Amino acid sequence: MRVLGVLVLATCARLPPLPLPAEPPDPDLLSASCSAGALRACAALARHQMQQAPPVPADVPGLARRACEAGIPDGCDLVGELAWRDGDDDGARTAFRSACEGGSASGCLHLGYLYDRGLGVPSDAPEARSLYDRACDGGSAMGCTSLGYMADLGEGGARRRGRARRLYAEGCAKGDAVGCVNLARLRDRGKGDGRRQLIARQLYSRACEGGAAAGCLALGEFYAAGRRVSACAERGLGYYDRAGDGGATPGCTRQGILLRDGRGASQNLRAAAGLFQHACEGGHAEGCLLLGVMARDGRGVDPDPARAAALFERACAGGVDLGCVQR
Repeated sequence: MRVLGVLVLATCARLPPLPLPAEPPDPDLLSASCSAGALRACAALARHQMQQAPPVPADVPGLARRACEAGIPDGCDLVGELAWRDGDDDGARTAFRSACEGGSASGCLHLGYLYDRGLGVPSDAPEARSLYDRACDGGSAMGCTSLGYMADLGEGGARRRGRARRLYAEGCAKGDAVGCVNLARLRDRGKGDGRRQLIARQLYSRACEGGAAAGCLALGEFYAAGRRVSACAERGLGYYDRAGDGGATPGCTRQGILLRDGRGASQNLRAAAGLFQHACEGGHAEGCLLLGVMARDGRGVDPDPARAAALFERACAGGVDLGCVQR
């Protein structure tokens, strides 16, 4: 799942996780129904078990296969997920296509993701866009957001910004936090008036509470910089912490800056250096630059010119011009 204008770290070969149901199913009831021959219940039981903490229970593959062979689309989608985890690209693609053709929105979403990213298949943006369209029509919130992203950037077809906005809104309304982030980014672009900024902040808040680290990162920026809200570095620090914990490494960098400067909390140079290091190792080049400055000056870490030079090199390679100047 891609987010407009922010760095979000993700493993390319990982399928987008499906949202958990609003009310968890009763596994005992599903098990009893499955044993009685209700294969849709078998598929639902397998899905429930896969969404629990790993490892995947031994009976899940069998339950998924039984459901798929009986023509249950959600069972085929599960077969595809299991095949993908096992490195069986062809098996995953075949199962996802069966699921999609059978009416599974998540099957269309997963198949679209493979074509979107070129995972196990040649990258095919028009095919991905078509599949996301089917997923969205079938009720997939992430399908709507993904289709909106492609429409926003003109990938796989014409660029349609108005439709992208509507699709982000639909994805957000259906519960996809990334849809809320992308809709907020559109509201937050340009010179936007106070009302647009307020709506953007509300959407970022909804996204953050929904688990999107990019939403927490943007909220941190609102509060740390006092954008249409009273400047509150302490609140900004808290949102940056949540962003970093959620995988948005720029949040670690921003949190480190506040701790380095003693804003929102007592100054803590050692903690700031640790956060810059975490961000740098996670691919955020600005974190490399800031840690390099600390290593050069001996602030929060022991002075180490060689380490500083290596960090400046990483920052430069990551596109931070100041890193190139410092080398």
